[in-house]
Amino acid sequence: GRQPYYYPDYDYVKQPQNTQILGAAKITGKTRKGLSIGILESVTNKENAEFVNDAGQIEKIAVEPMTNYFAGRLEQEMNKGNTIIGGMFTSTNRFVKDEHLNELPANAYSGGVNFEHNWNNRKYTLSAKLVGSRVNGDSTAMMNLQTSNRRLFQRPDVKVNRLDSTRTSLSGHGGFMSFSKNKNSGWRYMGWLSWLSPGLELNDIGFLRKTDNINQVFWIGYSTPQPKGIFRRINLNFSEWMGWNFDGLFNSMGMNASTFFQFSNFWQFYLGTNYHTATNSDSHLRGGPVYILPQNLNLWIGFESNDRKKLRFEWDLSRQISEYNYLNDIWTSLEIKYKPIDRLKL
Repeated sequence: GRQPYYYPDYDYVKQPQNTQILGAAKITGKTRKGLSIGILESVTNKENAEFVNDAGQIEKIAVEPMTNYFAGRLEQEMNKGNTIIGGMFTSTNRFVKDEHLNELPANAYSGGVNFEHNWNNRKYTLSAKLVGSRVNGDSTAMMNLQTSNRRLFQRPDVKVNRLDSTRTSLSGHGGFMSFSKNKNSGWRYMGWLSWLSPGLELNDIGFLRKTDNINQVFWIGYSTPQPKGIFRRINLNFSEWMGWNFDGLFNSMGMNASTFFQFSNFWQFYLGTNYHTATNSDSHLRGGPVYILPQNLNLWIGFESNDRKKLRFEWDLSRQISEYNYLNDIWTSLEIKYKPIDRLKL
């Protein structure tokens, strides 16, 4: 099982590297009617570490409580696989009996649903996901969650004061919605909106890097349907993105444009640019006020020779600039590959 959470603050400690899994069961499969099933249930043992106290005696102390983990997933395919509806539920239940382990949440639950629909031979796709979570336990554990780098409720310039030292539970939600046009050539596009509320918590059995954000992205691209003249393929791309937090603070906006050419002799040429406005970062100072990152611009260009040849070249050049010299660099690389025989590459 997982590495024990607690580590005693003594000079000489014998710490277990992992928890012991007392028992586990897993069921996975798919029915003839397109229902996918995944269930995982496991119990890990309470773990103790040995340490030498100030009197020179060996003592034991709990470093991880007995814990039950559960994850269940269902997903149904319909309409010849063009429509998918699914759901998931997870739980983590710790049997905390030692006061110093109250820093861990006692119970953590999360659940979500997902939906995807494709039509016109999968040319168009509409998808959505929703998730919710609830965590409860001692106020010490909840305070740790509130002040962690994922939330930083203690920031001095927040508009909505969410920090509560007496809190014994934390709840949140998140979601994702997208619509896209998918083709091998011609015009393609995709737009999506995602959000993670400040109270969302998934890390007891999943992974969540940061909360309190709302993001919007739009991308459009064009690819030539067939070779024409000296070109085998031309790709054009443009995208833009914006972000906010749940206080309504406008965090950032950026744009990207790039192009790619492949010639009839299989040489490739590409160039592009990224532009990012000044960013209001609410996490840069780890609990301090909003930190403004200056606007910046990135330009790049490069080419590759025919990768079917024994001797191949690749060259890249990138230039990045920003306000106040925050970012200022030039980067270039030259790569030479030689493949005299199939089993040797230099």
